[in-house]
Amino acid sequence: MAVGKPEQAARALLAAHRQAPAEVRGRPSILMIVTDLAGRHPRVTEVRELAAAVGEQAWISR
Repeated sequence: MAVGKPEQAARALLAAHRQAPAEVRGRPSILMIVTDLAGRHPRVTEVRELAAAVGEQAWISR
């Protein structure tokens, strides 16, 4: 994952979500990354889009 580059990381995960949404939503490791990104970079547009795309499951895994 793109360390120190939340926009790039979120874009990569959004691209994966577009290709295989169930895979992204169903993997605890990805949900942990989304939760971490959202917690650390809540104002980054791409991170907000990713959190919205993944939905509540990202917050449940906290």
